[in-house]
Amino acid sequence: MHEASVARAIVDEIVDRASDELIERVFRVRLKIGALTGVFPDALTFVWDAATEGTLAEGSILEIERIPLEIFCKRCVRSRQVEQTHPPLPICPVCGDPSAEIVRGRELLITGLEVTYAAGTARSGASDSSEERGPRAGIA
Repeated sequence: MHEASVARAIVDEIVDRASDELIERVFRVRLKIGALTGVFPDALTFVWDAATEGTLAEGSILEIERIPLEIFCKRCVRSRQVEQTHPPLPICPVCGDPSAEIVRGRELLITGLEVTYAAGTARSGASDSSEERGPRAGIA
């Protein structure tokens, strides 16, 4: 299960960012995961608590948005969402032509964090609504 190493890499990235931005605690982590990454959201969620243990993200909630595979079909001259993600090449669901042009589906992105900043620090990147409520803020 490579999701454990993926989770650890995500936590490492969050910890690095937290030290740069003086973040004290992470409450929520939002991810986008593409269909071609080979990362299974349920497995990643399963290992999340172990990966965050002892870090500022311990106990955080993991939210995952799954990004479907989308190809560009040269024959149809448009992007198409495809269910099949296994080789050799994805097939256009409309015309049946194979395509190697991937439009979406390879993403593995941290798209947002809900955090608490260390007391007395600037809050760059905080959303306005979270900022008004105090030191807990959302950043993208």
